[in-house]
Amino acid sequence: DLCTIIQFKNALMQPDIYLRRYAALRFEPDTFTVTKYFAECRADYYGKPVMVYAPITPLSMKMATRAVGVLPKHSDLIGMLRIFPEEMLCAGMDIYRCSLIVESLPIGTLLTEALHTHLRSNLITGMEALREHLREQGVSINHLHPDNIIVDSKYRWHVIRPYYTSEDIGNDDETFDKLLELIDRYAISDLY
Repeated sequence: DLCTIIQFKNALMQPDIYLRRYAALRFEPDTFTVTKYFAECRADYYGKPVMVYAPITPLSMKMATRAVGVLPKHSDLIGMLRIFPEEMLCAGMDIYRCSLIVESLPIGTLLTEALHTHLRSNLITGMEALREHLREQGVSINHLHPDNIIVDSKYRWHVIRPYYTSEDIGNDDETFDKLLELIDRYAISDLY
């Protein structure tokens, strides 16, 4: 259940031919990227922002399936991954179908940008609320990174790409410490 990067790009450029449920998907070409496990991009699906992930290694779907089983079912701060089996048509030497993973995105600003445009106190409040939320949910996310966090208009932090979620508490303390260092270094001071 995996595809090549080229097969994924072809499907994104012609979703009405290559995709089943997501034939109306419109992807943003400048957001296309490849990570260790997935080819991914941001897209628009009937006016709603989503991330679409295609499995490119044998471990990809195992990782996505494990994350779906661990992620809290009712969290507005942690992205929910949905696996769509046989969603994408893959053409090459053989013709087959592979799964895609889709995540709805909240409206907001990536922490990467918010670090330079938001007040330090607002970012710390959002970070501490997320840390408390993760503890309440009984999970840790070790892969928290400014590119994996969206800050909304109320300064709440939303985790996207939650593949590295584990069922334990406190394994992300070091990651939160690093995020605090970034806030201290780059965020706008509350004392102008």
